[in-house]
Amino acid sequence: MYQLGVRYMPSLIVIGSLSAFGAYYKTREALWLYGAATLTSVIPFTFLAMMKINNYLNGVLKDTKE
Repeated sequence: MYQLGVRYMPSLIVIGSLSAFGAYYKTREALWLYGAATLTSVIPFTFLAMMKINNYLNGVLKDTKE
């Protein structure tokens, strides 16, 4: 599942963030900026926290198969 997410996540985040910035530009409501910031913050969290956990779990899974 993680490999599938890595494939699609960056493009979805970029499209979503650009859409949120566009909505902010059109409406001038700050909530759109908060949404764009939240969406953009998913990338570092995924690569710093989730990747480490996923690699650990894959190692445990590999050890149990052998």
